[in-house]
Amino acid sequence: MPSKKPANAGTLGYLGECGATIYAVCDKCGRFTVAKLDEIAKHAGWRASAAEIGKRLKCKDCGHRGGKLTSERPHVGRSVCPRCLRPIG
Repeated sequence: MPSKKPANAGTLGYLGECGATIYAVCDKCGRFTVAKLDEIAKHAGWRASAAEIGKRLKCKDCGHRGGKLTSERPHVGRSVCPRCLRPIG
């Protein structure tokens, strides 16, 4: 991502520059996955608000439209693989 000045806080560019893993989390069922910021930015642009992008996300499990992008790993009741984040067992 070419950038000559720091990205504004709350944008995809800011999340991309922070270097942390970003998760997309469903508001309804709690499903989460690692967000592919490069693919999201191709559609919305690096200056897009992360909050607005979260509202447009669609869950692959329950079909709900709406979620959030977060750098905090969501807590779930089941154990998950640290590499692929799939449930264990």
